[in-house]
Amino acid sequence: MRIRFGIFYSKQQDRDIVMSSVINVTVEVFKYNNIVSLRRMPSLTLLKQFISNVVNDLLHRTNVSLLRTLLVAPGLIEQYNVRYTEKWVRRIDENFLDYNIGIRPRLNVPLIPPPRNLKYLSEKFFSGDVSGTIAESLFIYLLDELGIDINLVGHLRPLKKKTAFLPDFIIWDDSHAVRLLISSSNYQPPAYAEVKGSTSNIDPNRLIKAVLQLNKLLTKPGDCGIVFFAFKNLQNLNYEALVLEVIT
Repeated sequence: MRIRFGIFYSKQQDRDIVMSSVINVTVEVFKYNNIVSLRRMPSLTLLKQFISNVVNDLLHRTNVSLLRTLLVAPGLIEQYNVRYTEKWVRRIDENFLDYNIGIRPRLNVPLIPPPRNLKYLSEKFFSGDVSGTIAESLFIYLLDELGIDINLVGHLRPLKKKTAFLPDFIIWDDSHAVRLLISSSNYQPPAYAEVKGSTSNIDPNRLIKAVLQLNKLLTKPGDCGIVFFAFKNLQNLNYEALVLEVIT
């Protein structure tokens, strides 16, 4: 129970007050200006150097273009969650608002000290499954905003090919809207997309992993893919996203 201006609020009421002030959340989506050419990066060392440059450019807002600013309606993101994401996580709209604000509920901590060398957990951790589902929902949100026919988008089964999982999504749309994501003149549908999510800054190692997952299916000229990475900018504490175009 909290007191605000002489009025008593329950924890749920206090949360609802916070939520009402952020019922629409903006997510800036940036596209990297350079294309990842797998043919030109035959070694992992070259790929690591390229990804290091990508992360550095994104942090300094150089060599990136603002693709779209999404005004995310929580109710709509829940619809995308139900129809398109891999994991069955209910009410991703509420989770998205919680994760965007950074709410981590406190746990009960007994007054009795724990045994030696042990510590109580005082706050919940953010869930990787929830973070990933938020990212996948935001990706579909972006596609719909760009005018891509999301009825031509499907989530692939999480199969493993040799040592890496295959990408998340397949996109069959060949309309002009797809060209906002894929600029290659050799593009032939379908396109593949790997989606990553994080509650902290963008992780170069996971970005590398995403490119390697696309590499499993991009095998011939004209094959194209997209990496979509949704993350929390720890400077302004907002969700942002990066789109990386990948070709053979």
